[in-house]
Amino acid sequence: MTIASYFRTKLREARKNAKLTQVQLAKRSGMTSKHISELERGVKKPSFAAAQALAKALGITIADFNGLSSRAEKSKGRR
Repeated sequence: MTIASYFRTKLREARKNAKLTQVQLAKRSGMTSKHISELERGVKKPSFAAAQALAKALGITIADFNGLSSRAEKSKGRR
């Protein structure tokens, strides 16, 4: 799985876990619902600023989008 496809999967998953529509997430993040849709479909790739805004709006970290936080948690359990 590419980073871009992982991002879009995690974005949709995080939005649904937060029980938000694309319109609601757009309002919280200062983006348009069209842009959220394009990110979730992989039509557009997010800028770092967009990823930050989305993470903040969803109450997660940027690392959650690329799997770094889950890898770090797994590493802690192995020590």
